[in-house]
Amino acid sequence: MELNQAKLSRLQLLGTLVIIFLLALTLAGYFLLTSWTDFHARQQQIEGDAYQHAREYLQASGDHTALTLLALRDHSTDTLKQQLKEQVDQAYHVAEGIWQREHQRLPEARVKALIVEALRPLRFFEGRGYFFIDTMDGRCVLLPTAAEREGSSLLDNRDDHGRYIMQALIDSVSNPERQGFTAYRWYLPGSHNMSEKVAYSRQFTPYHWVIGSGEYIANVEASLQQRAITLLSRMHMGRDGDDFMVVDEQGVLQFYPADPALQGRHYLALQPELRKRVLEVLQLGKRGGFMEYAVPEAGSAKPVAHLAYARHLPGWEWTMVTAMHIQSIRDGSVQARQQLDQQLLRRIDTTLLMTLLAMASAALFSWFFVRWMNALVARYQQDLRQSHAELEASARELQLSRFMIDHATDLVALQAADGRLVYANRAALDCLGSEAEGRQQLKKQLFAPAGVSLPHTFETRLQCHQGHLHLEVTLTGIDYHGDSYLCATARDISQRHHADRQQRLAAKVFESSNEAILITDADNRILAVNRAFSLITGFDEQEVLGQTPALLASGQHDGDFYTRMWDSLAKRGQWSGEIWNRRKNGEAFPEWLNISVLTDEQGRITHHVALFTDISERKEHEARIQHLAEYDALTDLPNRILVNDRLLQAIRLAERHGGQLAVLFVDLDHFKNINDTLGHNCGDELLKQVAGRLCGAVRELDTVGRTGGDEFVLILPAIAQPDEAAQVAERILRAMQAPFDIDGNALVVGCSIGISLLPGDGEDIQTLLMNADLAMYHAKAHGRNTFRFYTRERVMARTSRPC
Repeated sequence: MELNQAKLSRLQLLGTLVIIFLLALTLAGYFLLTSWTDFHARQQQIEGDAYQHAREYLQASGDHTALTLLALRDHSTDTLKQQLKEQVDQAYHVAEGIWQREHQRLPEARVKALIVEALRPLRFFEGRGYFFIDTMDGRCVLLPTAAEREGSSLLDNRDDHGRYIMQALIDSVSNPERQGFTAYRWYLPGSHNMSEKVAYSRQFTPYHWVIGSGEYIANVEASLQQRAITLLSRMHMGRDGDDFMVVDEQGVLQFYPADPALQGRHYLALQPELRKRVLEVLQLGKRGGFMEYAVPEAGSAKPVAHLAYARHLPGWEWTMVTAMHIQSIRDGSVQARQQLDQQLLRRIDTTLLMTLLAMASAALFSWFFVRWMNALVARYQQDLRQSHAELEASARELQLSRFMIDHATDLVALQAADGRLVYANRAALDCLGSEAEGRQQLKKQLFAPAGVSLPHTFETRLQCHQGHLHLEVTLTGIDYHGDSYLCATARDISQRHHADRQQRLAAKVFESSNEAILITDADNRILAVNRAFSLITGFDEQEVLGQTPALLASGQHDGDFYTRMWDSLAKRGQWSGEIWNRRKNGEAFPEWLNISVLTDEQGRITHHVALFTDISERKEHEARIQHLAEYDALTDLPNRILVNDRLLQAIRLAERHGGQLAVLFVDLDHFKNINDTLGHNCGDELLKQVAGRLCGAVRELDTVGRTGGDEFVLILPAIAQPDEAAQVAERILRAMQAPFDIDGNALVVGCSIGISLLPGDGEDIQTLLMNADLAMYHAKAHGRNTFRFYTRERVMARTSRPC
């Protein structure tokens, strides 16, 4: 009957597994069919989307480029006005500086002549720009392009629209601001035709002059178109040359990176394939749109098909064409289809894997069920075997206990209530022997105390074969089946006595040491400190016991410092170095610290021992020497060494964050005259006061240093734009205008300032300082008591003129 039940159980299990397998295979087939249908539908959608995305990309790219160029063109007039204003403002400051410096010393006619001659040679806008000066009654004072008209009236000058030009200039400055713009038409150089011109003027009040300059809008428009072509070159650098071109309304190829030699040619002079393409672009005209064309592949006669988008650019009447290879569109579609194929394969693999896992799980469940039943029977048998093993273990434990006592290193003896020595282990017998005399001595030394409460512990000395032993004896009482026994256990503590003597000696050394000593346990909790620790830190021993050395932390070291220190202790068992800690009163102080790790026989950490000395006096002495090496003795400003170091740090910071910095080279005007007339003591006092005013004109993060004589260097890190450096220079010039009180003498001293910028004027210390120095000499050459930015053109012009 059991055999039949076993067969039925196995058949039932087999039938259940077959049903589960069939169900899993059916679900797997359904999922595979669904995945195949979705795959074909997705393939068709990808092919349609790829071409549509390509058209959208081309249109977005063309529109973005067109909007960029339109924005550039819309700012042409504003850019021209801003440039004119900057140039005229500089000329005005030159005239104002000459007048302020010379009007009290020289006749008025001489001062006017100095101003005119200072502005006459100045040119800008690639040599086209110049400055003119007129009086408020219309008389010409300076006209570099027609010097023969200087001194005559220009009130009758009119443009081809009938506007009186001189009157318009006078009206532009006849306002509370005494400055303004005006527009008129005048003859283009080398032409008999007039063109629109914009002028900016300022009224120079001391002489009722009109100082100004102008520029033709047509010049800016041409320059702007050239800038647009340059911008397009940068935008399309490194891309396929056939994917972009610019054609104007006359059919001239303005921009064609595929063959720059063809730029500027009329489409009729181009190759037939390119001429046909340009003609199609012209036919699209202002409406724009999409077009397709083929270009022969480089090194092959096989044509490459392109999809292009034409976009009209109003104002300049340009048409831009952005294109891409049709094959790249198809390649993108092929890539998407490949990804779809891979996705289908993954879904098939996943479905098959899940089916196999389901089948395996069913088989595994059945197997575990059989094992569970077998385990129940095995557990019952194990319980029987464990009970038998416990009985055997108890008997073995009794035997081992007797063996351990017999072979223990401690002396163990047992005395009955009648005073008989009923047991002594091997250690006791080896110490005193088995003779009756030895047994009596053992009883006398171990069981000597009487009438004491048990258990009782005491120390005694015992003379045995090995010599005198210091023993620690513990007496305990034992009752067994109504009989009382006294058990004595004696341990040799001779080495402990010796260790106690050594410890007392170490304690005396510990307290008398001049170095502060701190001992912690393995968890870094303070166990002991000596008298020198309290003298240095101000903490009493009771205040720090149980604390961690972190209560001394000054906060001047980061987590990395302590991580490196603990790593050194873990690897080498020792660390020494300089560290800043905090006294009880909150004062931070430097110390030289030595830490050692103590371990036991197994290599486990038991204690940390720290010895340290206060090195505050040594650090103060080093700081004084460092200050004398890096600061100017007269002004207490950073000297050349420290200035170079801070400039190097500022350069690295600006390069790392992509920022700018400025270097200002300040030189006092006519300082040698003060030293020669008033003496070097007055000159030194003046330098101290100048240093104070320079420091008051800058930010806290800026650096003011003295590099020698009457020369100062200012470092302005983290500036957003060059105008910030100009503002600092203006503050310095204003601060220097107030008289200096030197031994009762009121001195007015000006300064000349040169400015160089990073990264435009240099990327290293020497170049920035040299260019700032050159800019300072340029400022001196333009009347002193002013500032100038470094520019290559000005420096070349200055070095080309005779000194």
